[in-house]
Amino acid sequence: MEWIKVGESEPKVNIRHLITDGSNVGFGYYTFDGEEFKWFPDDNCNVDGDEVTHYAEIELP
Repeated sequence: MEWIKVGESEPKVNIRHLITDGSNVGFGYYTFDGEEFKWFPDDNCNVDGDEVTHYAEIELP
């Protein structure tokens, strides 16, 4: 699994990703909120959506 720095490439929309703020890791989605695309962490995630620095696509078999 490869971590991708936010801003290096556009994440897939509405797909669950691993996300991190550099200290915590959790799950979240990159999606449109009606005005802009941004990160929406899962409810139990310790990562704030505005603080996401890297993400990884989850590849299931």
